[in-house]
Amino acid sequence: MIQFINEHRDRFGVELICQVLRPAVRGFLTSRGYRAAVSRMPSARQLRDDLLVPSNYMAMVYTDRIVELGAVPSTGTVGDSFD
Repeated sequence: MIQFINEHRDRFGVELICQVLRPAVRGFLTSRGYRAAVSRMPSARQLRDDLLVPSNYMAMVYTDRIVELGAVPSTGTVGDSFD
């Protein structure tokens, strides 16, 4: 949502985007919610996620899930359970 608003706010404005999309998209931000989200510091989770490459992230999540289920993941040369 934030990225969409950032990409289109110069053309349409934050208020108009939020006013039009809020009834159409369940859970869409209000303009006030957008401003609060933009000014908020990123969470520890967001900072960690930003550092991960998407393909590595999925492999890590998959490996973590295997461990949660009580199995021992096969971590090979790449360091994920797909090797």
